[in-house]
Amino acid sequence: MARPLVRSRRKSSALLPESLRDGMMRALQLVVGGLVIALAIGIALSLASYDPRDPSGNTALAGNTHIHNLCGRIGAAGADILWQYVGLGGFFLPVIIAAWGW
Repeated sequence: MARPLVRSRRKSSALLPESLRDGMMRALQLVVGGLVIALAIGIALSLASYDPRDPSGNTALAGNTHIHNLCGRIGAAGADILWQYVGLGGFFLPVIIAAWGW
């Protein structure tokens, strides 16, 4: 004879209550979204303050040069790559990234 199916009354082995876990996941999503939006703002600033005289992968440096890009050396290099390969269309990249973060 087959045994009847009986649900066990064992307590859940979860470490946190479900409502607290859901709240923590929501907070994590908000933090990650904010960081993604901050990245988009950084890319937009580096593109807006692009100067072709800034040091980058294809600019020969003669001594000590001043970096004009608001995001420093990394922003200058990233903006140079975007300007060369994408042009003005590079300004769509931070818009797309910000929308993804939103």
